[in-house]
Amino acid sequence: GATAENIEEYDLEPTAAYYQELMLKCTANRLCFRIGRRSGKSFTLTLKILHKIFTNKRFRVLVITPYLAQLDLLFDQMLDFITASATLSPSMFKHRKTPQRYIELHNGSWVKGFTSGNTSIRGQAADMVVLDEADYLTTDDLSAIIAILTEHKDTLLYASSTPSGARETFWRWDQDSYFRSYHYPSMCRPEWDKSMELEQRKENPGVKFIQEILAEYGSLEQGVFQNDLIDAALENGEYEYPLQKPQAECIYTIGVDWNPVHGTEIVVQEGQSTDEGMIFRTVDVGTVYREGNTQLQAMEEI
Repeated sequence: GATAENIEEYDLEPTAAYYQELMLKCTANRLCFRIGRRSGKSFTLTLKILHKIFTNKRFRVLVITPYLAQLDLLFDQMLDFITASATLSPSMFKHRKTPQRYIELHNGSWVKGFTSGNTSIRGQAADMVVLDEADYLTTDDLSAIIAILTEHKDTLLYASSTPSGARETFWRWDQDSYFRSYHYPSMCRPEWDKSMELEQRKENPGVKFIQEILAEYGSLEQGVFQNDLIDAALENGEYEYPLQKPQAECIYTIGVDWNPVHGTEIVVQEGQSTDEGMIFRTVDVGTVYREGNTQLQAMEEI
């Protein structure tokens, strides 16, 4: 964990000194780890998976990541732990890399791995779902994962990521009181020092440092609007779209942004003529998600 000097230097939570132990011992059914790069997210997930499959019979774990390299890292760590232990290795029944990453123990417990976009995710069953770099998974991935959670009320969901800047599913989970959330920047690593900070600021300029190292959401680089400015505008505000009513003296326009990943977004703008010129404000927003009958959804939304 973080050194006493870094806790004071970076105004970290006192728990930063033992944050990995804290995350490992947490027994909540819904966990959200928002952690800076190279700070033990994957290591923590690996240990939690191994604990579950070795201490429970016929326990089923699904691991889902955006990219194959991340999936291989988790499975390689699990295999290294098992094969290096004289106590654990006799429990190994089989493991394979194709058609998906798979580890099975003699007690019937198993771990399957999938990458983003794999249609086989739909229809899977699990007692535990682990998402690494969850903020980079697609809407389709997450909708399939959420369906898995309905199998039984005790299904575990562990989501870990450095933020992408998007205010979507991972962000919502992180804010949800139903989840136990942990947020620790890379400064929590015991070897972190000023020279490392200078190097990372150089290699990860601007918002990249905020997201990758501080594990703050910042703003999505590809986005039109800066979410940190939106958050500031919403602080202590009471402006709600459902309360806005059409005004006869105003004009209204509807803007549509087609997005092949997240669905089609619709924004309604109000324009009012004043002595100082036109004043514009957003009075309604909507999203037509990719799933289902999108044409009917679009007509209903408009």
